[in-house]
Amino acid sequence: MNDDLITLLTSAAVLPDLLPDDPPGWDGPVPGAIVALSRQGRRSIAAFGCADIENGVPISARTVFDGGSLAKQFAAAVTLLSRDRADLDLDEPVTGRLPELGPAYQRVRIGDLLQHTSGIRDYKALLAIVGARRYDFYSQADVLSLLARQRSLAFEPGTEYEYSNSNYLLLGAVLHRVTGRRLGELCRSWVCEPLGLSATWLADDLSRPVPGRARSYSRTDTGFRVEYTPTEIVGDSGLSTTVTDLLTWGEHLLGADGGGDGGGGGGGEPRLPDLLRPGSLADGTPIRYGFGLCFEPVGSRSCVRHGGSVDGFQSEWLIVPDHGLVAVALSNWAQAQPTRAVAGIVREALDGRAPGAGHPSPSRLPDRPVTLAGDGDIWQLRPAPPGHALITPLVQAYLTPAADGTLRGDHEGTPITLDADRTADVWRLRMGERTTKLVRLPPPDEDPARYANIFHSAELMTSITVSVRDGELYWRRRGVTERLSRVAADVFRAGATWLRFLVEDDRVCGLRLDAPRARDIRFTVVPPGSRTDDEGKSVS
Repeated sequence: MNDDLITLLTSAAVLPDLLPDDPPGWDGPVPGAIVALSRQGRRSIAAFGCADIENGVPISARTVFDGGSLAKQFAAAVTLLSRDRADLDLDEPVTGRLPELGPAYQRVRIGDLLQHTSGIRDYKALLAIVGARRYDFYSQADVLSLLARQRSLAFEPGTEYEYSNSNYLLLGAVLHRVTGRRLGELCRSWVCEPLGLSATWLADDLSRPVPGRARSYSRTDTGFRVEYTPTEIVGDSGLSTTVTDLLTWGEHLLGADGGGDGGGGGGGEPRLPDLLRPGSLADGTPIRYGFGLCFEPVGSRSCVRHGGSVDGFQSEWLIVPDHGLVAVALSNWAQAQPTRAVAGIVREALDGRAPGAGHPSPSRLPDRPVTLAGDGDIWQLRPAPPGHALITPLVQAYLTPAADGTLRGDHEGTPITLDADRTADVWRLRMGERTTKLVRLPPPDEDPARYANIFHSAELMTSITVSVRDGELYWRRRGVTERLSRVAADVFRAGATWLRFLVEDDRVCGLRLDAPRARDIRFTVVPPGSRTDDEGKSVS
């Protein structure tokens, strides 16, 4: 180990960004994290907390974590190797391999799945909308059936980028059809075994015993809650791995031309140069996502990275190709923030500094939710100390104060700056290279009773019930009830889900539901005489 790097990993510039405070009054073991850095092949690792707080088992370099969406880069690697073997073509339509998907998917290419340019809604968001419960088990076949019922896409394939877990689940299904082998088996044979990643696999078998596996936890007001959702779906997530294996993987990709001197299934190390190339839309417009990896700067440094978040596990993997640096953070604490911590590690390792905090003009920052409109969309800015949350159906961003009085943050790697005029009635929103003028909207005053009804979606094969209770509007699906907060005229929100009621001739005839990664889902009013509510009960 290198003492200077160990000092960096345990420094005050890294730890506050990584782990939250212990629950008040808690004096038992706590979950934790492991962080690691490889610089030109010189490694340092530092671990904190317990992999299993019930038994006091400490986290170590051999602890196995669920890497969540870190799985996508491994699924992409297998897909590229399959292409190199001439098993498939990235430009072929996905319906050629999965004909059950139907007409809406005919223009989706396999390459669109890899780069999240397909327009396919995220299956996890769809399951949440229909009221999936915390411990419900869904197989890959269940999800394929759900996706096959979709009659439309969020946008024309190749014209936009929008991250969706459905893309990589479908990649796994395509590879199974093409090769006759499951994605986990292909990954083990073509990637993990040649590279010596002995503790890394795509976990498609829940019955497999795993020595050294961490349990995950979420902090509560009084202690911790165990987090777990049973699933054997892999491709979009499901990566079991260790910090040392992820360092090895990063070091391999930093080798010449993506590492290695062999091909997939040929006995040598896999060469994956395309994995380190960003993607583009159909018209050639570059995007910050390529093949299972994001291309985003940390300060002035060009970085390649991906994060993961699943069932209380949080992860971040990042490489800086120009400096031969690999940084990894894995945690079994749901409230951990490894992405911010790894950014701090990179800044400290390469620049010897961490980003400074700002002190904004407090008069510009609202102390209550503010509704803003601009560019045909509606935004809501809500206090979330020490910053603010900026929310719209497609963007969920946490903004923190900067020294110049603005609020700054990012959405999936795209930098965001929000600034207000002196009265805070007009705001300027900059997302990447685009600037939008936002104007504060007055509070709406419609009678909530006009929206009470039963609405049905044929795509999701589900109904939702909207009702009024004590003057407030609520929506319910499969017994899950949430209060709807009024945002604007005919627009309400529950958490990250937005409901826009569709009105014709002053009568509510349906609604449009938008959620992160699952936009523009249409529901129609269920006619009297053929009504069943969200639990399938007949309603007069």
